Amino acid sequence: MPHYLPPTLAPLSRRLFLATGTAALLAPGFPAAAGAAAPQLRLDGIYYEPWLLKPSFDLGKDFAAVTKSGKNFAIMWEMRGCPWCKRLHLENFARADIASYVQENFGLLQMNLRGHTEVKDFDGEKLTEESLSLKHDVNATPTFQFFKPSDASFGGELGRVGYVEPDNFLLALRFVRERGYETSNFEDWAKSHKAPA
Repeated sequence: MPHYLPPTLAPLSRRLFLATGTAALLAPGFPAAAGAAAPQLRLDGIYYEPWLLKPSFDLGKDFAAVTKSGKNFAIMWEMRGCPWCKRLHLENFARADIASYVQENFGLLQMNLRGHTEVKDFDGEKLTEESLSLKHDVNATPTFQFFKPSDASFGGELGRVGYVEPDNFLLALRFVRERGYETSNFEDWAKSHKAPA
């Protein structure tokens, strides 16, 4: 059974999901940040950022390489036709501050929830991406799985979060990177770490 980010982050993301979902349906489009490179739409219908981790399709190997470089390892699950995945790329990753923070602090591996590419799991089992998602109870997109930096050989999951609007998404990334979970829950930590208005 996966561990979720501290209890208050999962409910927070659901509330934000509902609040931003209504706004997304009413919004005429997804504005891109000035100077930001547009994501590419792959043949499998998933958006791709050129700075995402180049996978070896061996999670243990990818995880060890990322943690050795001093970054946090995370898996981002997406699938074709997911409107929240599109929004993630065209809004969240279009912001220069978010894109640069992810690149500087995370090795982000993109996985296809319905994909057929073979992947070697942390325990050595070889599965398709879809079978891997089922094994790890990932059943919604986008889903970010964050992993404990000190647990590269076992793939110890720290927690996960779905789509979150850009400002709170950046806070969630900082919460993981700065290990806020060691001293606080997300909501309390976020109150003292929000950028001044």
